[in-house]
Amino acid sequence: MADASMDNHRHEAEVVVIGAGLSGVAAVIALRRAGFDDVVVLEKSGRLGGTWRDNTYPGCGCDVPSVLYEYSFAPQSWSRGFADRSEILDYLDTTAATYGVDKAIRYDTEVLSSRWQPGAHRWNLQTTSGTYAARVVIVATGPWHRPRHPDIRVHTPGDASDRTYPRHVLCGGDVHGFRHESAPPAFGRG
Repeated sequence: MADASMDNHRHEAEVVVIGAGLSGVAAVIALRRAGFDDVVVLEKSGRLGGTWRDNTYPGCGCDVPSVLYEYSFAPQSWSRGFADRSEILDYLDTTAATYGVDKAIRYDTEVLSSRWQPGAHRWNLQTTSGTYAARVVIVATGPWHRPRHPDIRVHTPGDASDRTYPRHVLCGGDVHGFRHESAPPAFGRG
């Protein structure tokens, strides 16, 4: 069901790309190189970046070599082998601006539903910013756009009644540390 803030505007495009992360930006560049200029990107957030925008925990960065986040057509001199989040976002911002992708992005526009219209040979997308119609839709949302918070269990080495071990847990999207209430006041004290 559409949100009350959705306006009644109808927008037309040859191609709609959903998501302005690494895949969405690459899709627009590839489409333009193939001669498709009427491309619109629908991004639910207020900025591009996908997983690198959404994940903000301390030390967030590549767990694979940075060159694997590099487009072959936009080489980058990374500051280190495994770049941090801010460097990846800067690279994505620069690449999107260099190739004009930033001008195709409709920010704060979440897709609420999509339906193929066989008679019109077009997709009809209901969004928080109105209706979009397109001949082609590319879904580039990626698997990590909604943080998953694990079910964390406190583990204490040794017997549960042994009060010599502090019980600490790290959890959540913003990583909050806390000590289990029955733990001693600090490491090594008790």
